[in-house]
Amino acid sequence: MSDIFIYIKMSVKTFLKHPGFKTIYSSIKYYPAWRKYLSGQNKAHEKTLWITFGATDFLKKIANDKMRVFEYGSGGSTLFWSERVNHVISV
Repeated sequence: MSDIFIYIKMSVKTFLKHPGFKTIYSSIKYYPAWRKYLSGQNKAHEKTLWITFGATDFLKKIANDKMRVFEYGSGGSTLFWSERVNHVISV
């Protein structure tokens, strides 16, 4: 099955559980990121988090240069945070 059909199937299931414009909008908005993730192109140098795309958008909005972040595990997320906050501690 091609990637687009898998994504549409997942989006329809999500829509049936949570009907509304927000679900449709999210399905369209995050398709390019999902496709990139699926292809294995998201490397550490791309500074990506291993959380949902919506959660990543939320964190981008609230992160600021006065924050300090502690994270368990390091990699792309460490690079993500290092560009957005004052101090990052990774274990």
